[in-house]
Amino acid sequence: MKNKLKYYRNLAGFSQQALADMSGVNLRAIQKYENEECKIGNMTLQNALALSQALNCRMEDFIKNTVINEHGIEIDFDVAVNLMDDELREELHRELAPCADQEFFDAYAKAHEIKFGESWECGKENPII
Repeated sequence: MKNKLKYYRNLAGFSQQALADMSGVNLRAIQKYENEECKIGNMTLQNALALSQALNCRMEDFIKNTVINEHGIEIDFDVAVNLMDDELREELHRELAPCADQEFFDAYAKAHEIKFGESWECGKENPII
């Protein structure tokens, strides 16, 4: 899933209403975060803490927008997207959407190597980003 809050909510087996009831976070706010009407990284610390406690996870688990390359290096997904070839990125987006950030990142790294004959910078063991 693209949205990490939704992923963790589903993993816990909660409906949006159940999460709202357990966390004290307004149902409409949860809907806006999951539908990306509001950026999840802009939620208040109070809401992030309440949601993480209700979901039994760390705030960073659903707020940080990171992926892991094949060497175990954590990469900011937004930075990675900005470093992608526009044409290849759009082609993959048409093929894969909707998908998880990690799935897209992995698919892009493979497609980049095929198209350009070299490893993509974000996929390297010591990426320079």
